[in-house]
Amino acid sequence: FFGLWRFMAAYIPSWDRSLRTLVLGVVMCTACVRWGFKVAQPASMILGLFGLFLAELKTRRNWALLASAGFVGCVKVTFGIPFLLIVAAQRRFKTAIALLIIWGSMNVIGIVGMGGFHILQDYRANMADFERADQLNYPDPRGFNSLARTDWPYVLNAIEPNFKRNNAIGYALSLATFGLLA
Repeated sequence: FFGLWRFMAAYIPSWDRSLRTLVLGVVMCTACVRWGFKVAQPASMILGLFGLFLAELKTRRNWALLASAGFVGCVKVTFGIPFLLIVAAQRRFKTAIALLIIWGSMNVIGIVGMGGFHILQDYRANMADFERADQLNYPDPRGFNSLARTDWPYVLNAIEPNFKRNNAIGYALSLATFGLLA
């Protein structure tokens, strides 16, 4: 709530309190409906932190900007990438480097806390298990147990199943998309 409130105050100062409150209610209700009424999903928290991030970007309060973006990157790095790209696009490279340091150090602390760097091999082995045909994460829409995905290999496997080739093409297309966005 606080992040979205700060965002509206910074970018739409003409709105009165009642309209801002209405917007907050609609946003939070749609977030709850989207996630099956599971309020514990991080979507509304990430949205609020994004609003706070944008408000602090406008007011140039670096500590709050760094705290919100750093926290989001620690929750899930893919959520943190837009924060990092916005900061980099504004040529605030010290802030971008600080965000990378925060994310990297939190990962090192987490890895060490979980038993050391050898757990990365265990993680890779566990993730390879998800690519089996009997798993929900199987990247082929023909799989009887496969859930819909939004990545390139899933789409390419729908056209012609060739997992190695489609993963390579997927990586190349993802890099090209990242380059275009950057």
